[in-house]
Amino acid sequence: MVVLNTVDAWCALDFPVDRSALLDDFATIQSLIWQAQSTASVDQRIRPRATLDWAVVPLRAPNGDPDRTDPGLPGEEYGPTPLLGRLPGLSRLLASMPCETAAVRLMRLIPNAQVKPHVDSFFGLQYGKVRLHVPLITSRTALMVFGEHEVHWTPDRLWYGDFSRTHTVRNGGPDDRVHLVLDCLLSPELLALFPPAQRTGPIMINRSRLTPQPEPPLPPGEYPLTVARRALDWTRSDAPELDRPVAVTLLVEPEGMALRMPSGVLARLHAVGDGCYRVGRMPEETTVRVRAGQVDIVRRVGNYSTVHPCS
Repeated sequence: MVVLNTVDAWCALDFPVDRSALLDDFATIQSLIWQAQSTASVDQRIRPRATLDWAVVPLRAPNGDPDRTDPGLPGEEYGPTPLLGRLPGLSRLLASMPCETAAVRLMRLIPNAQVKPHVDSFFGLQYGKVRLHVPLITSRTALMVFGEHEVHWTPDRLWYGDFSRTHTVRNGGPDDRVHLVLDCLLSPELLALFPPAQRTGPIMINRSRLTPQPEPPLPPGEYPLTVARRALDWTRSDAPELDRPVAVTLLVEPEGMALRMPSGVLARLHAVGDGCYRVGRMPEETTVRVRAGQVDIVRRVGNYSTVHPCS
């Protein structure tokens, strides 16, 4: 059965979910200490939430760190936390996903809680990165709200929401609401699971990393560069100061390349073809392009790209 809403902000994917196996794993997790959620803000800093309405168990996290409850900073790599190896149902589900995954978390919202309206920047089909949900513990009064539209996401389904739109979450019941939340890079295979009506409009498909990776196009060494600040800005601002230069460093070694970001994150660069390199485990919304010795940072939304030359 296809479940498609009238505002195209959410839909259910054609993907089987073995909820009984996931609930068996959840019984193991219930005895653990859930951690307070931290957030990765648009200024590329990790901050704890001011309220304790959310609790998190990380399953895939930046560098596999079990204490990272945030979704990660731009350019970071992700790996399984030690806990994931003890959860066969969740491990099978992640292994069956037809795409690369970044952060994967179990997220618990306390009863009678409502999250303030907000956006999760750069999570939508047009950005090549989507946030998917599998409800594990829920009730009819646990609602996702997009604008004026409310929806209850039922168990046994994999759900997509366009979280780049203003949304909120409301748990009006007496029990916790627990969802498995997966941050995924959009691939052709993942897009094929969406209803046909959802596959229109600006969509960005990520190219797979080349195997094996080609030799770096530049001699080994460190290359100090400057680029307009907006090339690596995720605030959605159009302020004139974003045209000011910011320093980055391209590191070239025989086994590969990396980019030192303004945040301090050292992002591995993964070749995807045509002189382009994905930045860490990010989608192709941001790539480094190296052609004939010229280094550019390319920002892309849907099929529209903006090139920011480095100097």
